[in-house]
Amino acid sequence: MTKESVTPTEMADRLASLLPPALTPSLLEDYGLEQMATKASEVVRELFSLSLFWMTAALEAHYPGIGDVLVLPGVHQRLQDLWGTVYGLPISQWEPFCADLPERFRAYERAKAEGGSALSVSMEAAERLEANWVVGASDRPNLLALLVDLVPVDAIGDLFEAAELVPPDSPE
Repeated sequence: MTKESVTPTEMADRLASLLPPALTPSLLEDYGLEQMATKASEVVRELFSLSLFWMTAALEAHYPGIGDVLVLPGVHQRLQDLWGTVYGLPISQWEPFCADLPERFRAYERAKAEGGSALSVSMEAAERLEANWVVGASDRPNLLALLVDLVPVDAIGDLFEAAELVPPDSPE
């Protein structure tokens, strides 16, 4: 199968299009998590963190040393653009979210190294939310199902199977 050549900007757009949807009351209800509606923003941040973790991992695996530098800033910009408008998150939470990413990524990386799977990383995220009183222990299985379903691990893999990053055009 021939891969489609995409620029860093196009790759960023495609990755950003894979970000999880906004958490609506009906979506939370589908997972038996309607009681979390008031804390949905914390779950959304965890979904974004997980999604960015897997995007970063894919970029580093496929394009070591350059993929994350060329593409991730564009993904972050698109996420910031959607932060308040689509996801309804206060813009004042953007900088703390970004500042917290390295620590979250380290925790996810440890879980990945220990368990080696997307499920083990999602379990780490669910435990994190439970430790922060976002969800109770009895709701952890439902939260885990939501995380596994909404974090686009397979879609990210599919994107990298179908598209090949090419350097941006140099000025003429």
